[in-house]
Order: sequence, then structure tokens, then C-alpha cells
Amino acid sequence: MRKIAAFAAALLVGGMATGSAKAEDVKEFYSSNTLTLITAGGAAGPYNILARTIEPYLKKYLPGNPNIIVQAMAGAGGLTAANYLYAKAPKDGSVIGITLPTLALNQVFKVDGVAYDVNKFNFLLSVQQEPIVVGVSAKSGFTDWKQIVEKKAVLGSTGLTSNTSIVPKLMNKFIGTQFGVVTGYQGAGNIELAVERGEVDGMAANWSGLKSSQPQWLKEGSFKVLVQSGLLPEADLPNVPTLIDIAPKDKRPVFEFYGLSNALGRVFVAPPGVPEERVKALREALLAVTKDPEFIKLAGERDIDPHAVEHEDLEKLAANTVNYDPAVVAIVREAIGAE
Repeated sequence: MRKIAAFAAALLVGGMATGSAKAEDVKEFYSSNTLTLITAGGAAGPYNILARTIEPYLKKYLPGNPNIIVQAMAGAGGLTAANYLYAKAPKDGSVIGITLPTLALNQVFKVDGVAYDVNKFNFLLSVQQEPIVVGVSAKSGFTDWKQIVEKKAVLGSTGLTSNTSIVPKLMNKFIGTQFGVVTGYQGAGNIELAVERGEVDGMAANWSGLKSSQPQWLKEGSFKVLVQSGLLPEADLPNVPTLIDIAPKDKRPVFEFYGLSNALGRVFVAPPGVPEERVKALREALLAVTKDPEFIKLAGERDIDPHAVEHEDLEKLAANTVNYDPAVVAIVREAIGAE
């Protein structure tokens, strides 16, 4: 019995030593390495605002308190950043990123240029599970989505694979609107400039991102939100219809699928292959950030919803999106030109 007890004690001490060594490895790694935070959007856009808001708090909570560099990597509707994080970024935990809500959706649609398996990313955490809104400048003359069934409105877009293009295409196909889409803008900030200059009538945008980057538009009434894409209306958009509300009954499954796919929100991911203990440390640090009173206060001032969705739920959402009813997926793919 004494021998068994001694053996068990030795195992316990060995296990504690291993755990301690792993914790020390994480701290040592981040104290001697810079952490790069990639954002799938332009330098003036909402993803960059989110990254720069989180950066000092992430440094505070991540063992080793590393210096953090925020790097904007706009392009191809978020694919440039996602592909980089998946295949090219170092797999040691020194690079993480914030990807677009369409991370899983683009894979489902087999969009040209997707070079990743969404289920192999290390999901860390997500914030701002937000709807996409479609809105227009007050100068455009449009005040209701129904008017765009009768007359064409032009929206700016970052690319064919982004929500800035997908939403108006779905509306055109299944609701009968006449949106024209001009692609090629590098990030939401450049589309906003195009709206102000009158190059386009409006844009599809993340609701919280729009509130953060253009609060004066909404305060002055110079931008009119016509529809929102969420499964339910946002609390601060009670009188703006959802796409599910305005779609014909037999087309509602299309917009329910779309609403589900965007529930990923702004997803923090690490590349595949990052050591497990570093992934765990990143997850714990990001979660701690979302609970920090100072961060919560600052996030509120910048219209950032600090509510976090943790990695287990993100993994389920991604898997559910990838495995959605193929018949509905095929209809949506054809509508947005992803065939």
C-alpha cells in the first residue's frame, strides 16, 4: 500500500511539474516574442478599432505581457487574412487574427480563393455577433427598402465574398430589390468615404461597426438603415425590419441560414497547429479582457459589444453552418453567384 501511495504521489508531483513547466513556457514565450494581431479589414475600419481597443488589455492578461502589433490585412472580402492565418502565419502562437463572420459561409459556398478548412482553426473567442444592415445616404432619396424594388440603388462593396456584396445579392434574388454593387473598395472605411462623396448610394455594413465608425451619420440622420439581417431585431433597431420579416414565406429559410452563419461574429482565431497550452492562454486572456470593467466601459464608448462567445460554441456554429441543409445552401450559392 505504501508503495502504491508513493507511486501515486510521484505521479501527482510529476503532473504538477509538467503543468507548471507548460505555464512557464507560455510566459517565457510571450515575454520574449511580439504578438501580431491581424485584422481582416482596412486600417480605418471597425475591425481595426476593435483590435486597438482590445490590444492594451490583451497585453495585460496574456502571460508574459507581450508587445502587440495590430496589422490590417484587407482584401478579397476577408479571404486574404483568413488564408494567411490558416497557411502562412507562424504556428507558434505569435500571430492571431480577427476574421469576418463569413469565415464558415465562404467555405460552404466554395468561394473561389478559399484556402482553409474552417473547422481546423483554433477558435479563441468571438465578440459582436451582429447583424448586417443595409442603408443609404439621405442624399440618395431612398427612405424605404420597397423603393429599391422600383428603382436601382448602388452600394459599395469590399468584394464578392463579403457581406457587403452577399446581402444585396440575396435581396435582389429573393426579395426583388434592384441593388447594384460596386466592388473593390479596400475596407469599410473607404466605402464610407464613397458614400460621403456620392460615389455610391449606400452600403451593407456591420451594425456595431457602423455605429462605431460613423456615429454622426446616425445622430444627424444623414444615413438611413433600411433592413437588418439578424434572426431577431437588434434592441436599438426595433422599427427596422429583418430580412426574414420582408422575405416571402417560402424564401425565409434562406435568410434564416444566412442569419445563423453570421452568428459567428468577429472571430478571434489562431492558426492550426499552435501548441495547446498557448491556445489555452490566449483564450483565457481574451475572455478576461471581455470581463475587465475598464474595457467594458471603453467598449461601450466605442459601440463595441463586449459580450463573448467562447470557443466551444464557435466550433458548433461553424460545424452547423458547414453541415447545413444542402438544398438551402445550393439555392443561396446560386443566388450570390458562388456556383
